[in-house]
Amino acid sequence: MGTRKDEESTYFGEMKFAGLFGTSLFKSRISCYQMDVTSTSWETSLCHSANDDFEWCGKRLLRLDHFCPFPFDLQHQPIFGECGGEIKWCSCCHQQDYYLQPLEIFECASSKAECACGGREWTKRRGGEYITLIPEESEDMWHAYNLIAEGNYVRSTTIRKVQNESATGSSTSNRVRTVLTIQVESVDFDTQACVLRLKGRNVQENQYVKMGAYHTLDLEVNRKFTVTKTWDSVDLDRVDNACDPAQRADVAAVVMQEGLAHVCLVLSSMTLVRAKIDQSIPRKRHGNIGNYEKGLQKFFENVMQAVIRHVNFEIVKCVLIASPGFVKEQFFDYMFQQALKTDNKLLLDNKGKFLLVHASSGFKHSLREVLTSPAVMAKLADTKAAGEVKALETFYSMLQSEPEKAFYGLKQVEKANEAQAVEVLMISDALFRGCDVPTRKRYVTLIESVKESGGEVKIFSSLHVSGEQLSQLTGIAAILRFPMPELEDEVDEDDSDESEEEVEDKEPERDDQS
Repeated sequence: MGTRKDEESTYFGEMKFAGLFGTSLFKSRISCYQMDVTSTSWETSLCHSANDDFEWCGKRLLRLDHFCPFPFDLQHQPIFGECGGEIKWCSCCHQQDYYLQPLEIFECASSKAECACGGREWTKRRGGEYITLIPEESEDMWHAYNLIAEGNYVRSTTIRKVQNESATGSSTSNRVRTVLTIQVESVDFDTQACVLRLKGRNVQENQYVKMGAYHTLDLEVNRKFTVTKTWDSVDLDRVDNACDPAQRADVAAVVMQEGLAHVCLVLSSMTLVRAKIDQSIPRKRHGNIGNYEKGLQKFFENVMQAVIRHVNFEIVKCVLIASPGFVKEQFFDYMFQQALKTDNKLLLDNKGKFLLVHASSGFKHSLREVLTSPAVMAKLADTKAAGEVKALETFYSMLQSEPEKAFYGLKQVEKANEAQAVEVLMISDALFRGCDVPTRKRYVTLIESVKESGGEVKIFSSLHVSGEQLSQLTGIAAILRFPMPELEDEVDEDDSDESEEEVEDKEPERDDQS
């Protein structure tokens, strides 16, 4: 994001982003300093005395380029012996020190738990950068869920219940709309309502909410919010992909059997179940199949109405109807017979988008085998979902036929990457949602290295059927350019070492009987 410093808001695809260093005013009553944030710089004007209420004494002038406020507010008052010094910040404990060096943010070399701040060995880091987003559909909320992590700062409009006490001592409460900035402590994503709930403490002064008070921000579609964090390459790639309409897999699927159907939307990041039809159908009885046929027709009618209600044919390129046996053909014939009777042009005009394929059952997990069907793969050749499924199928096939070219697990994949052997890297987005920063940096470094060596990186969504399969393989796997049998030997040695350790850990049984 460092290259995007537009003053005006910039539009990328369907998601809007504000300029990286927006113009704003940032003041703190710290002796000797007033800090004004302009488009690409911090600068302290002239030094002032803490008692003079912003009267400048004119002793000092400082300018620091390419820095954005992080954290949002300077809450701790430093103690100065005299004017003329400059501050260093430790981002772990927000403690300050008094130096005659440029104003910078530093990170404590010791761990966060140990820093208070006896560790004066600070290492410089880049200040946080902020982006303002407006999600315009449910899938954008999934991307926001993967972008926001514990410790990030999020600013958005919200509703707060406020208690007011009158002169007589009686209290009343009312709900007010305000703008809050919180430091995120927990993130919860409601996939059904497409709402992102962020819990954290308020970090910016507000007339209704005290500093440090807890609040939960509810982020939803078409609600603007601003995220301040240090953006790595994985975050930036996700932003670019979210803003590219070509990345979206415009596919709907009906997976069904007699009495059970799931109407799904297969997006680039997840599989959404829009409707589940579960209906009992009377059994066929010799000489009396009327009740069975009535029950089946009622079931087909409910499925058809769900398709009409949840499938947007202006966007969807293909509608898959999958089932065991002949249920799919029976439903397809019924649906278009009814469309002819009722002159339903929505269905009739889009008849060519329907594709009948085999599935083992009407449950959601059968969608994986549907997406691997050759007919479906040809139909969806340009979609991200099909590319992920194809890559995973190739990996499974190679694991059987050429195991020296297919490995999973972070340790083995990293060793393969050291030899520049990784042709395709598959990694689950769930691995990036942990709060372990060093581990996240390890994954990011791996991804960047694979790209630099000419490899392809596919980040799987954990809510997609292919992502669920990858999660069962530790969440990371790789297809290699050339065989590396030595890696397979190391895997066998690790397995044998682990089994030996388990045997050693077991205490021998004692026979206490004399």
